[in-house]
Amino acid sequence: MRTILIGDLHGCLREWEKLLAACAFREEEDRLVLLGDLMNKGRDSFGVWQKAEKLKERMGERFVCVRGNHDDLLLRAALHPEEKYLRFYHGVPETELSFREGGQPLSACAAFLADLPYYAETEHFFCVHAGLRAEDPAEEDPRVLLSDRTMQGGPAYGGKLVIAGHVPGASPLYRAPSGELLSLPCGQTLTLPEHGYLCLDTGCVYGNALTAMVTDGKTYRLCAVPSSRRSGRTYSSQPS
Repeated sequence: MRTILIGDLHGCLREWEKLLAACAFREEEDRLVLLGDLMNKGRDSFGVWQKAEKLKERMGERFVCVRGNHDDLLLRAALHPEEKYLRFYHGVPETELSFREGGQPLSACAAFLADLPYYAETEHFFCVHAGLRAEDPAEEDPRVLLSDRTMQGGPAYGGKLVIAGHVPGASPLYRAPSGELLSLPCGQTLTLPEHGYLCLDTGCVYGNALTAMVTDGKTYRLCAVPSSRRSGRTYSSQPS
């Protein structure tokens, strides 16, 4: 069974659909893993949520979406409308508008968001949105899983490979156990590393690209589609 992992969507429905086509996604056979930040900031958060709901219903356990910091933020905004300050945070107004245009309140997605796990595990790697310091993610502080950035160059991590999103770069990045940070090419078949940290967030919502990893557990290939948004952020190969 192939596994397709996709970085931060942030409401970019059009690019998601194009990327699935570019990966030759087979809904009846593949496993699909979304690395969090499903919605918020992008123009069609409602459409992304609807598509994710349908895929979850049809694919069952072969569909996985881990919780990101923006998913957590939207859940709080959906559950606590009395907390007005949440309405001005990080794209929440745009997300509420997307849901209104879709004929639903933001609270419609609360059950879906509340069900998102903080991490997922396969035989070969852990999937988290942001960071992992403990070798067992079940023992990790949720704030690290949602928002940590230190694995881009911080403390050594000795567990099996971590695949994450959260920190946008101009290309997918691999941080080796030695600390070396490598930019990864798209389109080539590469050996899946056993250890280290691999980030798939390439800033689609900021005008760069949406990237997927397609793996059989031994090798992988990266695939990307360009964003339809005009770029508004400058990237470097060493994100802060």
